[in-house]
Amino acid sequence: MRFFRDRSPITFTGIGFQTMAYSGNPGVKIRLTKKGINHLKTVGVKLLNEQIAGLKGHQTSFPLHQPAFEGFVQLNDFRVLQFHPAQVSVVNFLPPHEVVFGLENMDIWVASNFFATGGPIQVSGSADGSLIGMTVALTAQFASTIDGQMTVQVPNCSTIIGKSHFNINPQGPMGPLVKTLEGLINDGIRRKIPGLFCKKLKKLIEDNSPRLFARLTRTSFEEHFKSYNLTDNTVVKRFINDFVHGLYIDNRNIAHPSVTYDYFETQMRGEIRYAENDNPTPFYPRLAVHLHRSALPDMDPDSIEQLTPLAKTFIGPQLNDALKKGIPFPLTGSITFVDPALKQHEGFIELSTDFIINENALRAKIKQTFAGLEL
Repeated sequence: MRFFRDRSPITFTGIGFQTMAYSGNPGVKIRLTKKGINHLKTVGVKLLNEQIAGLKGHQTSFPLHQPAFEGFVQLNDFRVLQFHPAQVSVVNFLPPHEVVFGLENMDIWVASNFFATGGPIQVSGSADGSLIGMTVALTAQFASTIDGQMTVQVPNCSTIIGKSHFNINPQGPMGPLVKTLEGLINDGIRRKIPGLFCKKLKKLIEDNSPRLFARLTRTSFEEHFKSYNLTDNTVVKRFINDFVHGLYIDNRNIAHPSVTYDYFETQMRGEIRYAENDNPTPFYPRLAVHLHRSALPDMDPDSIEQLTPLAKTFIGPQLNDALKKGIPFPLTGSITFVDPALKQHEGFIELSTDFIINENALRAKIKQTFAGLEL
């Protein structure tokens, strides 16, 4: 699915370097705008609807409390018969560190087998019913950890149901007695089913979001550039291979992400390092500075001209071209950059890009979450 082309959904600003001139400031900031997060929401809701419509095989239990009857009801083979997706879905940034997500006016028809027990009484049967006008709202909270990773918690998740009703069809001689408890069973089901959605969404967000952010904390260049022919010049190609050997960006989070009403923005170290060197290497590039031929053995004047200034032959256009070819930086398999635009500023580089979400990869994650969690 193609998203907006005004280059505003996701913006990578300061790729490494403007703020690294000042110790303790972030060197990389990744900004997700309203249009970007709405694209994520649109794809996510579509895949979530697929999973809700196909729910089956779940089970749960709840107690029944009545003056003359104390027992439990167990629902087995809980399944969705029909599902009307939310009429409205919303996502909003909530400063300073939260994102709010909501689904409004969902209708769902379900069925289940049940087994009720209380003292000597044991009754089985079936149940079916509906939840009409259900609304789910949750808040996701983002924070950085001491080791530079990102945690995502869902402190609040609530459901509101417009109306609901369930019919129970008990079997056996004690069926009429259990039928008199239909109101209590309705209340139990009404409380339990909404909890299903909150538990599923909470687990989906808390388990998978940190994994995505973890992929951004270290960007290795060597493997990514091996399979891309950035230039046909042998000498320049050798220089690039030597240059990126062991090269990576340390993108650990140095502060909690910044959330405004307009965007979500990470605060990352953005420090260029080589794997064999653990020393900090703050880097403030002067992109217009020319390279001196004495620093590059075996270079002839023609080759040197292709390397000076460095920004014109590698950092700028070559990186931009590589991104257009789909160079697999840390988000490979999750999103695809579309028509990235790279701008060079004094001391930093800004990348703005449209993107496409890999629905199949996200669908697999959502399916795995829904399959592995019981009420």
